[in-house]
Parts: sequence; C-alpha cells; structure tokens
Amino acid sequence: MIEKGLFDFLKSKPKEKQPDWLVSPDVQTRYVFTSNGVDYYELTNGYNMYYERYMAAQDRLNEIEQRCDKKYLDLYQDLLDDYLKKGDLVNIAILNKNLRDLRGYVFNVNLLYNLAAVWYFDKNENPFTFDHEYCDNKISDWKKDKEALSFFLQAPIREYLPQLNISKEDLRVYIMGLSLKELSTLKYHLSNQLKNEKDKDLTLMLQSQIEDMEALHLTASQI
Repeated sequence: MIEKGLFDFLKSKPKEKQPDWLVSPDVQTRYVFTSNGVDYYELTNGYNMYYERYMAAQDRLNEIEQRCDKKYLDLYQDLLDDYLKKGDLVNIAILNKNLRDLRGYVFNVNLLYNLAAVWYFDKNENPFTFDHEYCDNKISDWKKDKEALSFFLQAPIREYLPQLNISKEDLRVYIMGLSLKELSTLKYHLSNQLKNEKDKDLTLMLQSQIEDMEALHLTASQI
C-alpha cells in the first residue's frame, strides 16, 4: 500500500509539458508510429507552411532522383581527394565504379530513411525547422529497429521511391544484398585509410557509415 505522503507527491507532480506545436490548433499533426519507445508524428496540412522542413524534403527528393545522398557524395569527394594526393589511379577508378554502381541501384533504402527523417518528427523536434544532426541520429536509431523498417517500406513515403513489384521476402533479400555490397565497398576504402592513418576524420566517417550499414543489414535480415 502506497504511503499517503508518497501518494500526495505523485498526485501533485506536474504532468510533462507538451510542446506548443502538439497542442496548438493552428498546427495540424497526427501520431504515426513508435520506434524504440519514441513517438513520431507527421504534419497533415502540408510542408508549404514550414519553409526549412519543406526545403529539406526537396533535398531528399533530389537525392532520390540522383539515387545517391549527400553524405555518400561528401565521403566520395574526400576519398577522391585523398587518392588524388597519392596519385593512386587504381583506387580512383575503383571509387568511381563504386559511385556508378550505387547510382545504378533500382532501390536504395538509405534514401527512404533520409526522407522519413524529414517527414516524421518527435516531441523534441520543432516541425517548423530542420536539424540535420538530430535527424542523422534518428536514422541511426531506426536502422536498429526492424519494426521501423517494415513501417517505412509500407508507408506512403515509399511511393516516392521506384516501385519494386516483388514480395516482402524478395525485398528483404534485395536490401540485404545491397547492404552487403556497400559494406564491402566501405570496408575496402577503410582498409586503405588504416594503412596510412593520415586523415582521422575520413577514417571516422567511414567507420560511422560501416556501423550504420551493419545495423541496417541486421535489421533487414529480421523483417
């Protein structure tokens, strides 16, 4: 039996303050899904009201059209600069083929995560703005949650990516195959960096992408 003093304390404890956008009648949002204990919402009255998030969504759609995201292109440029300094024509050619292969993929699930990170937001975010670092952390968390991946593959935002008329099992195998290929590519370039260890930032960037890709591969194997 709860002691009266403790009961009175719990009863008087103030409720968690809801963010203004969640209770404002002018901002139309709705709950969509929960991942790793965090609730996510979406706007129901269009991104045209919120310039920063709208522009971020446009950037993500441009990435989908190019079949390659900004993070990968930044990594590509840094690796290219490194190989050019060394006069390493062999690895320059390999790197260029890696990019060509990536842009040839019919379906790149990383781009789906990128769009989802703009489209869905939690109570700690401001739907009027867009925080790239915060959204990168969201994506890393989502890649460890099979339920999140299953949701994204069926959510309306899936329509922005090329349609694959294949079964869920075939799609799972497809994502696993591509993630393994990307892991092989990233680990190859990381091994080259570790031989010299001249650019620690580039090494950390590669290691971070490898961790994310390993999490995605494991998650895809479970859906």
